[in-house]
Amino acid sequence: MVISSNITLNFTYFVANKFNTILKYLNYILILIGAVIAIYAKVGANQNQYILISGIIVLMIGVYRIAKTIPSKNDEQNNNDLH
Repeated sequence: MVISSNITLNFTYFVANKFNTILKYLNYILILIGAVIAIYAKVGANQNQYILISGIIVLMIGVYRIAKTIPSKNDEQNNNDLH
């Protein structure tokens, strides 16, 4: 019983770790896709505003998701004040 639960826990950790890695790269992929869509929409003489706006939205979602992972400078200062 103990061996099977260890295998299950290791497998769960492996799957969760792979999922987090995929999500980390998803942010960069979103930024790249958004930039390509925005540039594509901007190149045409009769540019489609909806494509340009959707490209900018995808780009900003990727930037926001990356910005969420960066710790705040104020949080570090507040932690140092508590010690």
